[in-house]
Amino acid sequence: MKADELQLQLQHHINQRHKLSDQTDVKALKMNCR
Repeated sequence: MKADELQLQLQHHINQRHKLSDQTDVKALKMNCR
């Protein structure tokens, strides 16, 4: 059970990181377009 919970937390953390990097990528793209 604990291993599964840890895996879920890790996956959630990775997803959060991806969301953040996606947002910064979009901001960078918008800046480059101008």
